[in-house]
Amino acid sequence: MMTRIIIPAHNHAGMTDTCLHTVLATIDAATEVVLVDDASTPLLECVARTDPRVRVLRNETGLGFAGSCNRGAEGASAEFLVFLNNDTNPRAGWLEAMLRCAEEDPKVGIVGSRLLYSDETVQHAGIAFSQADGEPRHIYRGFPGNHPSVTQTRHLQAVTGACLLVRRTLFEALGGFDTTYENGFEDVDLCLRAAQAGHVVIYCGEAVVSHLEAVSRRPDSAAPSGAESHNRSEFAQRWAATVRRDEVSLYAEDGLISFAAGDIYPLQMTVAPELATAIGEQTTAELAQLLNVRSRQVFDLEKEIGYLSARLLDNGIQP
Repeated sequence: MMTRIIIPAHNHAGMTDTCLHTVLATIDAATEVVLVDDASTPLLECVARTDPRVRVLRNETGLGFAGSCNRGAEGASAEFLVFLNNDTNPRAGWLEAMLRCAEEDPKVGIVGSRLLYSDETVQHAGIAFSQADGEPRHIYRGFPGNHPSVTQTRHLQAVTGACLLVRRTLFEALGGFDTTYENGFEDVDLCLRAAQAGHVVIYCGEAVVSHLEAVSRRPDSAAPSGAESHNRSEFAQRWAATVRRDEVSLYAEDGLISFAAGDIYPLQMTVAPELATAIGEQTTAELAQLLNVRSRQVFDLEKEIGYLSARLLDNGIQP
């Protein structure tokens, strides 16, 4: 079954080269690979220049994530398109697992994968919409990478574009990624539009990909100033009233939150310790705040490790 893998890339030649080597080692000869060089300076010099399985498209001016992905999809005849960030390293069997999910039901339009940080904790296990503000968030980020809640395959409203498989006919019918967004929310918007068109979005826990995350958002290749605010505003205007705030229901579905109800209130609620800390007395609140600060520091360090790893790769050094 024909598949085209589209890798948008801006700079980071060493990191892109590593990604391509990994991809080429995990796919068959029938799978196309298209690298979209989004106005890198200098041109990306990597395995794409010598491997006949890779076709390179060059954007003379930056098109961003959505524009580069859309260009990479042009003229495709493959049944499935896979969009893959250049700061990822897919693991054996990743593509086969995603294709199995798509082939099981013709209504499945989009499939996402499990993305892990370098320390084997979760970066992405699907997207949930927050109970607090309705915004999309990576569910279970920071959980152990082998936790049962993240290794399963399930229906969700959205998955990340860092590794996203979509039926080509659906992608074309939807007009591709919406370039109104500037390097953010394009993937979630695509998933929600696919659902509006009657298709299902699947998170495939069997498909595992390592992800440095946020390397493309560092100062040397950041989105235009004000883009994040623009993206959030655009997304909220389109979807805030229609998305299902499913964060808590997903936790309950996975057995991480449970309730025991009696004839009168208050309810008894049990929360898994890896999911949340309940704030009660002042001392508990202080501990919860400390834990929150430490968790944020760990996430920030993971992103910094990803950035430094990319710099090493760009200089020909394996981290």
